[in-house]
Amino acid sequence: EKEIDYCLDILVKNRLIIEDKNGILSPTANGVLIIAKGIKVDTYFYFKTWMKNSKQGEISDLELLIVLSLSRNGKDLPIPFSQPYRNDYKRGTYNHDWDGEEIYWHKILGLIFDQREGDKEIYRDKFILKEGEEETSTLEDYLSCKKTLLLYDWIKGDKEVKSLEQEYILYKGSILRLAEGFCWLADSLAAIAESACWKKKTKINS
Repeated sequence: EKEIDYCLDILVKNRLIIEDKNGILSPTANGVLIIAKGIKVDTYFYFKTWMKNSKQGEISDLELLIVLSLSRNGKDLPIPFSQPYRNDYKRGTYNHDWDGEEIYWHKILGLIFDQREGDKEIYRDKFILKEGEEETSTLEDYLSCKKTLLLYDWIKGDKEVKSLEQEYILYKGSILRLAEGFCWLADSLAAIAESACWKKKTKINS
């Protein structure tokens, strides 16, 4: 009961629900938007925080994909991963020395600086400030990097599907399902931005 009251208090404070004089709760316009899009409240808060802190101007495909992949719903989108990671995950550990995660991370870092976007806050903690640090990555970090790079290559269209299957060790069906999930999240983000009139200040390059 305390947990329910705590969650309701968060929703009221963030104006996602309102309480009338009779104590009846009902969703606000933003609350209805969350319900209609089927996203988690944590994802909504994450999108709103990014919108508040982002620089005005065009949003690159890379930035958009990273925003989506780091959201709660983006992290929850399923994607197959290799047996060594699966075994570590079941044991509650993570083999952060495995080459794949470092390769993905370095590729994303290279793209960030190639596009001259190193000053954007969204990249700071996960990629730029991490450079040279000895810290344990999580399974979510690895999968978020993999999703970002996979869909970045997919959007650019420079590689055949067969090539993507081999490079990311995934079947075409898994790639398509992930792309559909990110389309849903991008649509949800666009709806939240439109609701906040954010699109008048910043153009999302979709």
